[in-house]
Amino acid sequence: MSSKSMEKFWSIKNGEIALTAQLCFCCAFIWLIAGGILGVCLRSFFIFNWELPYLNWRHAHSHIMFLGWGFTGIVSLLFLFMNQANVLQKKTLNISFWVMQTAILGMLYAFPRQGYSTMSITYSTIHLVGMGVFLVVWWRIIDRSLLEKQVFLSLAWALFFLILSSIAPIALVIIKVKGLAGSPIYHLAVEWYLHFHYNGWFIFALLALYLNRFKPGFGNAHVTKTIFSLALGCILSFGTNTGEKLNTDLGFGLGILGNILQWYGMILLVNQTYKLTIITKNYLSRLLFGLFTFSIVIKFILQGIASIPPIARFAISSTSLTIGYLHLIFLGGLTSFLMASAIENGWLKVFKHHQTILFAIWALGICGMVVILFAQAFLSIPNIQWWLLGFSTIIVLIVAYLGISTIFINAKSKLTTYNLVQ
Repeated sequence: MSSKSMEKFWSIKNGEIALTAQLCFCCAFIWLIAGGILGVCLRSFFIFNWELPYLNWRHAHSHIMFLGWGFTGIVSLLFLFMNQANVLQKKTLNISFWVMQTAILGMLYAFPRQGYSTMSITYSTIHLVGMGVFLVVWWRIIDRSLLEKQVFLSLAWALFFLILSSIAPIALVIIKVKGLAGSPIYHLAVEWYLHFHYNGWFIFALLALYLNRFKPGFGNAHVTKTIFSLALGCILSFGTNTGEKLNTDLGFGLGILGNILQWYGMILLVNQTYKLTIITKNYLSRLLFGLFTFSIVIKFILQGIASIPPIARFAISSTSLTIGYLHLIFLGGLTSFLMASAIENGWLKVFKHHQTILFAIWALGICGMVVILFAQAFLSIPNIQWWLLGFSTIIVLIVAYLGISTIFINAKSKLTTYNLVQ
């Protein structure tokens, strides 16, 4: 891509698309705060013994973070790939977007009250339909002239894995109707959703955005090899879950092969990109992109180790290891990347003299939570729930600070502009 095209792309020249992208991110950020507060409440359940249905609140937390923050946050950056849309396409995008936001609000109401029920499943289905309509229109109007082949390829794989993961919620309804809730096939469907959502949709959407941002030698065939190796590895590595649930050696074998392919892709990618984050002008963005890279590398290493059969059986059966792994990807990887991108685009703003301490506290919160969750599977840690509550609170406070500092800096900028005009 030429430097002129780069400037046009990253300066967000089209006012309407820029406004839509920023508005989309604002909605995602609100869901991040809401989901974070739910996370803190979940941690307090074990300390204060609230007489509330814990599992229902956990479902609410996961859906708000997955769909409200994760999906909507990624979509805010995908907006920037779009070309000019006609009137019908704009209306369809706007309607489907607000249908999704309304459905998320419905899930926030329904899950804590009823858990998986007719109401919550209805809202989930509405979001799924809105998501499908939105992405079909988006795919038709993305500006392919601004995208390198490898970026487009990563986006295609991301959408493929999103569709693949979306099969699971439909399957779960059927499984429940047939009275098989709690069976191996039920748990396998849950793991299918988590695997292809986290290791597929999230990773490849972020990979596309990462490649588009840092341009790691697109003429080099290693980049294309990386994408295919990671994609095939993602598909095969689900064999580990199948092997554990159905006790099949074939599943474990495919899982090990898949993780070898993912390690190969990871090594190629790191070799191409490990020096590129230094081109980021904003200091805090550079640190956050670094944390994203570190988290994703650790994710691949842990996933590979967990493909060994005895370790796989222990890891999959351990709730704390699973939750720690998911938080590593979601907070260290996805959230750090989205925040770094938002800061670069001017959607989040931080005072310069706060950047280092802000990052240090953010990294402390994430690393502390993940380490404690992993350690919980092996050790008896005194006051562990207080530690987890503390780290959760740190993360939510940092998010709140980012929102407050953005509002304050924007208000200060507008006041300065008003005084100059006067």
